[in-house]
Amino acid sequence: MFGLDFDWPKDSMKLKVTWKILHKLNESVFGQMIIIPLLQKHRILTQVAGYHTEVIKFLPPLTITKDDLDWFLAGLDDVLKDTQRECRRPPATPSSAWPRACSWPV
Repeated sequence: MFGLDFDWPKDSMKLKVTWKILHKLNESVFGQMIIIPLLQKHRILTQVAGYHTEVIKFLPPLTITKDDLDWFLAGLDDVLKDTQRECRRPPATPSSAWPRACSWPV
């Protein structure tokens, strides 16, 4: 098992504001924004490591091939790019928090 721990954005002011708004609405939304599209779009089953955390847990099989790893990394890359679009189009989220956060003036 391994986990990825996400930190708040440091480059884009709009992403910083969006991150803060999402966490004020519900601190667990970000993890759901990662794990739900991973399952829906790429059939990758993951889990948030706990409540109020940005740690995503993965449990790969004991016998994993390079092709499996490439498939996993491509799916993760796709989902992460969706969350970093700077609000041009809201990604699939478990709540309506993303569109409200993206409309915040910066």
